[in-house]
Amino acid sequence: MISRISQIAFLPILVLAAGQSLQAAHQCTDEDLEGTFGEIGWGSIPFPVIPALGGPFARVGQTVADGKGTVVSHTAGSFNGIIFQTDSYSGQYIVNPDCTVVFHMHIPIPLAPPGFLLPTDLIGVISDDGVEVANSVYSPPGLSIRILFHKQNNKQEAQNNCSNEDFEGSYGLDMFGTIVSQPPNTPGVLSRNGRFVFDGKGGFNANVNSNYNGTTVPEVFSGTYAIDKGCKLKMNYTLGTTAYTWFGGLDYESSGATVMVTSPAGSVVVGTLTQQ
Repeated sequence: MISRISQIAFLPILVLAAGQSLQAAHQCTDEDLEGTFGEIGWGSIPFPVIPALGGPFARVGQTVADGKGTVVSHTAGSFNGIIFQTDSYSGQYIVNPDCTVVFHMHIPIPLAPPGFLLPTDLIGVISDDGVEVANSVYSPPGLSIRILFHKQNNKQEAQNNCSNEDFEGSYGLDMFGTIVSQPPNTPGVLSRNGRFVFDGKGGFNANVNSNYNGTTVPEVFSGTYAIDKGCKLKMNYTLGTTAYTWFGGLDYESSGATVMVTSPAGSVVVGTLTQQ
């Protein structure tokens, strides 16, 4: 039996061992940011380079990090209701030992001269063993935008294996944003939640509740969806006489997706689909 004196003498050794354990904690490198990520961003542009772009902002899609400091993004953005979809744009990133990360991107924006790319810097932090990255824009100044990355798969080369079969079963929808000018909807705040059922073959059914400026409206509709090999998602449906398109990217190993209303123009509305 260990005496009280022995226990007291042993305490410094425990403290020293704990300190050494903390010092030996994992230090991050560029390799800790690798794979295909679903992306969702929202915020506002109060001081725009181009006046028409000022107002609420949202972006969704997909970002691929190579584990060596380079990222390529495929996204759609809504700038005050002006929808702008890009094939791809790229940038560089640096992961610090404390798992914070800095991105240096060159991003195309609508209504800009052909070939114009806006230098944009983000600062963020990697968490959950590289599954999630939370970022905010710090340059150019005057932007109030946060962007979240959720991992779709672990390796860059694995991104070309997605198909409609990756979405099958029921998913919960959480959607929010602003309608700027999108007839027949009244401009104002929108929130939407409900249940989607995907058949794994390109069709879905939806039963949701949409709140338009404080008035809740039940909406039931069906439509089609397509998931390309690169894990990007496109959904189409008609509600009343209006045809809608949502665009996004898969995340969480195909158990969810980020989505944004891309058609008709005039809204800044994003959300997530999460498998039930």
